[in-house]
Amino acid sequence: MLQCALSWLAGGSYHHIRVIMGVSTATFYRIVYRVMFAINDSDKLAPRFPSTPQELSASAAAF
Repeated sequence: MLQCALSWLAGGSYHHIRVIMGVSTATFYRIVYRVMFAINDSDKLAPRFPSTPQELSASAAAF
């Protein structure tokens, strides 16, 4: 499942990934949906955006 989602997130065509994994279009998108929710539910992996001016300044300085 993770291979499907990561390949797609890396820019792979869902047509090619589906054929390689041997899944239908509906199953492919179900897999991607589940992996994305698992990532977002994980405190370590979930995207985090600056919420204070200090955090925003620190993020800007990192670039």
